[in-house]
Amino acid sequence: MFLSQIRHSFFLILVIFLSGQSVAQEDFTINSLHTVALGETEEYLSVTLPSNDSHLVVNGTLLVYGDLNMSGNKSQFTMGPDAVVIVYGDFIGSNKVDISISSYLIVMGNFTRTSGSDQASIDIEDGNVYIFGDVSGWQDNFTSCDEYEGDTTGVAQTDCDYGSEESYEDNIETFPPAIADKLNCFNLVSPGDQVGCIGSTVIFATQVTSDQQFSYQWQQKSSEDSNYINIDGETSKDLVLTDISSDLEGILYRVKIKAVADEETGSVSGCKVTFSKPAKVIINEIFEWSGSVGNDWNNPLNWLCETLPSSETDVTIPRGLQNYPVIQSGPIAQVRNIILEESSFIEILDNKLEIYGEVSGPGQIDADSGTLTFKGYLQQQIGSSMILNGNILNLEIDNALQVNNNADLKIYGWLKINRGIFFTDNKVTLISNLDQTALIDGSGTGTLNGTVKMQRYLASASGYKYFGSPFADSTIGDFAPYVSLGSEFPNVYRYIEGNKDANGNDISGWEAYDVATNAMNSLEGYAFNFGNSDLPVVVELEGSVQDGAMNTSLSSIHGDYTKGYHLVSNPYPSPIDWNMVSAMTTNIDNAVYFFNSTSGEQYNGTYSSYVAGISSTGDTGNIIPSMQGFFVHATSGTSSSNISMDNSVRVNDFEQDFYKQQESHTELARIVASFSFSNAEDAIVIYNDAFASRKFDREKDALKILNTNTQVPNLYIITEDRLEASIKSHKLNNAKNLEQIPLGVNLQQSGSIRFSVKDLENLSAQMSIYLIDTQNDKVTNLQDEDYEVDLDKGEINDRFYLRFNDDKVSPTDVVFEPFILKSGQGSIHVRMKADSAEGDIVILSNLNGKILQQLPASAEADLRFDHIISNGVYLVTYTSAQGTFTKKVIVRK
Repeated sequence: MFLSQIRHSFFLILVIFLSGQSVAQEDFTINSLHTVALGETEEYLSVTLPSNDSHLVVNGTLLVYGDLNMSGNKSQFTMGPDAVVIVYGDFIGSNKVDISISSYLIVMGNFTRTSGSDQASIDIEDGNVYIFGDVSGWQDNFTSCDEYEGDTTGVAQTDCDYGSEESYEDNIETFPPAIADKLNCFNLVSPGDQVGCIGSTVIFATQVTSDQQFSYQWQQKSSEDSNYINIDGETSKDLVLTDISSDLEGILYRVKIKAVADEETGSVSGCKVTFSKPAKVIINEIFEWSGSVGNDWNNPLNWLCETLPSSETDVTIPRGLQNYPVIQSGPIAQVRNIILEESSFIEILDNKLEIYGEVSGPGQIDADSGTLTFKGYLQQQIGSSMILNGNILNLEIDNALQVNNNADLKIYGWLKINRGIFFTDNKVTLISNLDQTALIDGSGTGTLNGTVKMQRYLASASGYKYFGSPFADSTIGDFAPYVSLGSEFPNVYRYIEGNKDANGNDISGWEAYDVATNAMNSLEGYAFNFGNSDLPVVVELEGSVQDGAMNTSLSSIHGDYTKGYHLVSNPYPSPIDWNMVSAMTTNIDNAVYFFNSTSGEQYNGTYSSYVAGISSTGDTGNIIPSMQGFFVHATSGTSSSNISMDNSVRVNDFEQDFYKQQESHTELARIVASFSFSNAEDAIVIYNDAFASRKFDREKDALKILNTNTQVPNLYIITEDRLEASIKSHKLNNAKNLEQIPLGVNLQQSGSIRFSVKDLENLSAQMSIYLIDTQNDKVTNLQDEDYEVDLDKGEINDRFYLRFNDDKVSPTDVVFEPFILKSGQGSIHVRMKADSAEGDIVILSNLNGKILQQLPASAEADLRFDHIISNGVYLVTYTSAQGTFTKKVIVRK
């Protein structure tokens, strides 16, 4: 019976290729009924149904490697619901054949009917039909479509009875595995999934056993909803993927193997096409350390994947290895998560390890010589035993959210919080020792939550130390372990400029401040007496660190004893650069002053100064360590001053010295004075400045604070405005410089004083430095020899002078006086001897530097200062382009 319609009902089932094939029997002819039983497989070179009684029933599997020919006019072909028929050649029907198709029919050749018209019957019930070749001779309603998926009930087109070779390619993954096995006609061994690390190479390898000629074409499928497409240029037996990345995850790969037509016949006999099972790339996100060639983290051969980890990879450090990773030479190390198995460790040496995830396992990280950074966007933890001994050189927090610390951390270098919040759990200590002092880097924008302990190493515990606190909540009691509080003689003082007694009289600025509950105010310095031990001591304070903008206002009356000085301190847990701070102050001189207690002396010490890159003693500088207290001076004539600073002034300098030296490139001479019985000396510096003033310059010069050590003389320079300076700028580069620089000495005991040149920096070694003793009429070139003289206790001014010359001159030339003075009743007569030029002047002033009269000078001129109304000592100064010369004269009426 001919059917007017073809019934449709198709399945969508996955096909994957594997396994080999059975050996085919000879050609098979069916003259009557033949049944392939359910569960059985029969294979033939060809099958023929020659008679009207021929009837082939397939309930199992039938493979025909050639043609299936229904030449019998009324032959029948019937497939059961679980049948599979694969014909590699042509399927040929005759006039009145009756075909009933269920399950899978795959014809790789043509599907044709050779005679008759509309007398054949094709009944498709739940069939999945694929025909690679031509379809002809059947009724018109036996058609294909572009979207054939096997079960056509869901296809929009009514006429959709079979699929083409292209549909077969698209749908083969939906075939049941057992059917796919039967379709593996080239004995193809499919590649499996390939596991690789990011950046490594994977290979999908195939193996084929066949006498046929064939070609390869690798294909890929990017998503479940897409079809396979050819990969350009990939026509080799194996597919090689290099430098793999996470972008490859989810992509399926297969190879299409297609038979090549015979050169003579132009046709293909047997299998036409087969496909490998789909395979994928599996990114190995856990990098495992092997240490196979050593301990270098940055050697790829030490990793199982032979690829270095990155911020996107997880790392496992196994137990029981001979070589464990050391991060030293090469780039910084990056990981996401780390698993440290028992007894494993990672060592960081002069390099950095960046962790973007979590660290787990009982193993440890040895970081006492390297930098450990926690980065990323998820909360991270520092485990209680993660860091070996809790020691870490540098710790960097660069997490957008937060990092929680659970370990007792001892930081020897720096702690930097680039971003996010670092919860210390009150278990972080900044270590200070003989080598360096740890700090908190002020350049980060993150936040520190919790307290921190900070240490300060002192090479000697004797005497006074000027301290401040880097914490917002410190009290004097925090020093109780190191300084005796409540003693009859107080051991803690603060300094109050303008201090007065109950009657309003000026008194010393030092005020006892040894009550344990007294607050240590931000930016304020305090003097602590540590006793008389010369042994080292480490001071440790704990609190909430100060950060950001800091400010303090200072009031000054420039009292007789306090003289405008203020004891301040570094308020941060890191050093500061005074050169940057001074630019942010108001009405504060540019100099800073440090106290250094004398070894073995509980109450005595000396002062040094720093200004404009110059140190009076050569061992102080612009870098002021954390906790350091120091003096500043309010600019003369001002009553209100201000010191402001922020994190921009903070620097990373690890030197432990309780003040810090700076290298200078300025031309300078450092002159020292000492008692002949002692090596303890006091220093002044005179440095070259083409624009120097003879008066005190608050930007370039430093004043003199008298030492408390009676065994050290006080040496200073007397400025034109009669101030005492420890550092003074002068014009030293004039070969004919006649200027004589007045010096002062203040002694707290009588004795023999030795003057000498301590240092000569960036000046010519031929420079002569003459010390002039006007009382003894002595001139000594300190470059050749020291000068010693017996002096009485007290203040000695206007007796000693210095003169600099580029070459040596005779003592007579050094002390050559450009004029002769004679005083009379209320007048002074000046007889000029030196050659004078236009602009030279002679000045009369009192001992306070106040100019009383001024006259132009000329060669051999007779000048007269009249109308002097008071008896006393006056100064006559000759000023020329070559320098100045000053001489005292007494006037009596």
